[in-house]
Amino acid sequence: MAKKIFVSYAHSEHSKILVPNLVNEFRSKGLEVSVDLDLEKSVTGPVKGWPNWMLEQIERADYVLMLCDERYKARVEGNPDTVETKGVPWEGLIISNTIYDAQGKNTKFVPLLKDDDKENCIPHFVSRGNYYRIPSEINSLAEKLIGEDSIERTNFERLPVPATRLIGRDQYIEELNNALVDKAISVVGIIADGGVGKSALIYEWLERLDVPIFNRGYAWSFSDASEQSEVTSVGFFNNCFNFFGIAQPSVDDYKARQLWRWLSIGKGIIILDGIEGLQTPHGDPVGHINNDRALHELLRRAANRAHGHNNRLIVVRKCK
Repeated sequence: MAKKIFVSYAHSEHSKILVPNLVNEFRSKGLEVSVDLDLEKSVTGPVKGWPNWMLEQIERADYVLMLCDERYKARVEGNPDTVETKGVPWEGLIISNTIYDAQGKNTKFVPLLKDDDKENCIPHFVSRGNYYRIPSEINSLAEKLIGEDSIERTNFERLPVPATRLIGRDQYIEELNNALVDKAISVVGIIADGGVGKSALIYEWLERLDVPIFNRGYAWSFSDASEQSEVTSVGFFNNCFNFFGIAQPSVDDYKARQLWRWLSIGKGIIILDGIEGLQTPHGDPVGHINNDRALHELLRRAANRAHGHNNRLIVVRKCK
């Protein structure tokens, strides 16, 4: 059954273009979208009146998308300087009361920000969860709305192919399986001397996953860049963002946050092979990355399980 979506926004010059495009994009993907624009040709408006119509749309929706900007925030939070409008303050009252009745838990209301708007445009009562940039993250948002288990994107082609198949070591395979479903674990390090079968272990583990327990994954080998004077994560992030089809921020910290949030949509796994080229000689798998802020931040967020944890795992393979 198609998910029901309601779009809450403040009328402005920007929304005249952005909202119709947003609605058309989601409807083209099979989502059932409700928006006040559908009633703009009506002479009298909703039969039950606008207050009842807004209440019904919010209550029946699986998700309410809140297109946030300074005007929307002021109105939805009931700023007294916005008394000339009634619709958005009424929707804000319904939304905040719904969250209040749920003891602060929010599984329904999703803030949206235009790509060039600041995070402080998000109303305070929905500012602690995920938000999405529009239009750059429209595909990520659509996938979440459609359903996290309906879309699979994996690419492990860059992993080194072992010369021989792994024999034995079932214990290590089981430990990796357990780590993938354990919500207390988000980073696994496979560290050993060269030539003992680290790549073969990862390769065999992925081969044995008959029933997918993750729906998005990507592997990158830094060993391919070992002959370069300086090994960086630029190629990894460029190719990873391109493969997943999501916009790549220019700021390193934002790259890490964006990728980690993308993995949170489903059950995600990232495999980093040969990471020792970026580390200090005695670095551990979760930090001390030489002059590579983006990768360091990604591993830090993973280790701290930023934004919660939903079977997301980063597997780091390195030589001693």
